[in-house]
Amino acid sequence: MNQVSDSNSAVMMFVAGLNSPLLQEANDKYGHKVNIVTIDEQHFSTSVDQFGNTIYDVATIPDDTYPNLQVGWLFGFGDNSLETLSVDAVLILSKRWVDTYGSKPMTLFEDALWRSIDDIKLIVGK
Repeated sequence: MNQVSDSNSAVMMFVAGLNSPLLQEANDKYGHKVNIVTIDEQHFSTSVDQFGNTIYDVATIPDDTYPNLQVGWLFGFGDNSLETLSVDAVLILSKRWVDTYGSKPMTLFEDALWRSIDDIKLIVGK
């Protein structure tokens, strides 16, 4: 982020969760030097992996999620919602881990995740 904020020609693409501590920190620390820009694309959202699954979806960062990073085109006025790319979260386990611990920890993890889904939606906004 330092390299982007100190350059007139640098750009960065990275993946982070909506309302994540990383983006909140970027909003506070770098919002006066960098902006999130909308993605106007045709290729990312149609890209697929080796199994034919789409890799990216188009999503919207709601207005004022990151007020310092989402600056409107007219001096900050108007709706500052941005179209961007999103990815699904994927949890990958090694076969060795599963052989060692079995499926019970994953069942407990999935159960905890589903019980927390309403709280997660409040944080993420969906």
